[in-house]
Amino acid sequence: MLTFALRRAVLGVIVLMAVSVMLFVAIRFVPGDIVNQQLSEAGAVTPELLAQKRAEMGLDQPVLTQFAQWAAGVLHGDLGTSLWTGRPVSDQIRSAIVPTLQLSILAIAFGSVLGIGAGVAASLWIGTPGDVALRMASTVFLAVPQLWLGLLTLSGLAAIGYYIPLPYRPFTTDPWANVQQVIFPALALSLGVAAALSRLTRSAMLEVTGADFIRAARARGVTPGGIYVRHGLKNCADPGDHPLGHAIWQPVVGHRDHRADLQHSRPWQPAVRIRR
Repeated sequence: MLTFALRRAVLGVIVLMAVSVMLFVAIRFVPGDIVNQQLSEAGAVTPELLAQKRAEMGLDQPVLTQFAQWAAGVLHGDLGTSLWTGRPVSDQIRSAIVPTLQLSILAIAFGSVLGIGAGVAASLWIGTPGDVALRMASTVFLAVPQLWLGLLTLSGLAAIGYYIPLPYRPFTTDPWANVQQVIFPALALSLGVAAALSRLTRSAMLEVTGADFIRAARARGVTPGGIYVRHGLKNCADPGDHPLGHAIWQPVVGHRDHRADLQHSRPWQPAVRIRR
């Protein structure tokens, strides 16, 4: 077990190094750079000003030199400074951890309840219009980008005159305002989790309920509730581990354009965007 853990740790470090190099180099080869964007928004772009700003940010140095400086800082616990905001990356991560974890936990909780409930209901209603409707809904929510779903949610709330209060307020400071801020983004994030979990729960329930021990329970007169909840659902819990584990990291790492930084006007967007 220790050897396996050490092997995985070494492989993880190698993967992180490879991804860091590829991203660092790829961003430098994208047409335009952060200096062009900043000066274009300011409306004053001259070759002299571009050269001056690049020298101030260290972007005039060779790519390998820039990467070596960044990597040396990381080894000493310095993740660098955001070229866009000018703030230390560590401070930005620290300020985003709480809202990110809060949205992650709520999204997983809502998604688990909705997904398991929908999966069990679909397995009970197999072949009925209710089953078809639930399967179609799960397909839609798996396919729809949650960034777009977040925009649609905010647009719908604005259409009825409801606006999420900003800026972000911690639960310990203002519980009611915090609940108003996170409830709808968490529900939007939970739909993707619920869609994946409902499909797996339905498949697992159909497989389990056809097993011999379920038929024996029916023969002994066990109630349908006992069969599906105590026996069926309990024995199909394992297939739900993967989507739940995957969902824990989605909002944290920004997968599928999730954004969880409630300090901005788009609370469903990624909480952490690391730049050198």
